[in-house]
Amino acid sequence: MIPRWIKTATPEEAAYLSLEHPGTPTARLWIPGEAVPCGSKKPVPIRGGPNAGRCTCVEDAKGADAWKSHVRRSAALQWRGPAWDCPIFISVLFVRPRPPSHYTARGALSARATPYPATKPDTTKLLRGVEDGLEGVAYVNDSRVVSQRAGKRWTDRGRDPGVLVLLAKVL
Repeated sequence: MIPRWIKTATPEEAAYLSLEHPGTPTARLWIPGEAVPCGSKKPVPIRGGPNAGRCTCVEDAKGADAWKSHVRRSAALQWRGPAWDCPIFISVLFVRPRPPSHYTARGALSARATPYPATKPDTTKLLRGVEDGLEGVAYVNDSRVVSQRAGKRWTDRGRDPGVLVLLAKVL
């Protein structure tokens, strides 16, 4: 279920939430929780067997596989119908919790608080995890994504972090 507060986005935030790309039908998903970056790989040597001495690549980020599974499960609970097998536009808004340092001792937002989460993890790696997690649920393969938009914003204190995903078939 998409939180009520996401529906009261500012005009600037609404740009990320709108589907200006032509296409129908559309779908909207809310993935609760803090997104985990995905896509960085590290080489791991293979020991023993016919491939001994060679390397394989594994996900470098801790929790990446668990995050992709969480995205898949959350999307499956909200998705209606078969996975799309056509060109797709995706718009993703990552809503991250503000760090405690952004607040004063009285709980007010500090004047030094940044307006946007221009911090690690980078948006591209966050997007990879969501795209991979939606594969097999929202679309047949993430290669079907032909256009994308992604952004990050802070959530207010007391509001849950998550990822808002909008999808549209490109006609």
